[in-house]
Amino acid sequence: MNCCMKADMMKSRSVERYCWILNILGLMILSLASACAYEPMLLLFLAIGVGSVILTAGGLVLGSRWQNQQSLIPVFLITLASLGMLVSIAGFHWPLRLSYAWSQSSLNKIASDVRAGNPIKLPLQTGLLTIRQVEISPHNIVCLWTEPHPAGSRGFVQTGPIQPPFNLSAMINLDEDWQFISED
Repeated sequence: MNCCMKADMMKSRSVERYCWILNILGLMILSLASACAYEPMLLLFLAIGVGSVILTAGGLVLGSRWQNQQSLIPVFLITLASLGMLVSIAGFHWPLRLSYAWSQSSLNKIASDVRAGNPIKLPLQTGLLTIRQVEISPHNIVCLWTEPHPAGSRGFVQTGPIQPPFNLSAMINLDEDWQFISED
């Protein structure tokens, strides 16, 4: 192996490393945004962007490995695993569900305090979630808003098994009592 081929191989490894780091960073940012209860539409656009990065990175690494006559199978497997992780985050919202599970007892306590009329000092941090406003809706539903807004808030509502009576742009059922909603 001559020195030019060695230099190309080292450059190729460096490109691979940067591509996989971009994949991991993109997936971590998407996971954190989901866990922190960001806007579902923003998460969708972020997922599309991260998917584009994954596909572009996979294509760059495939081209580099093809040129250097290296095995392509690991690249396919890593790219498929990255895309699978992306679909699981965007489709099943498991980071949000984990964040909710971590904070569920606190959310239940806050809801009980709201129903009892106890004062709540806001903003309130529970796990990765920040509750910025609390209220009981006209339908007697406890709302713990992470992003209150006059045009439509986003946050956790304790409706029980009924469909939340809100104008929704997105809803994620978290369990039999709680939903994460985004209003129009």
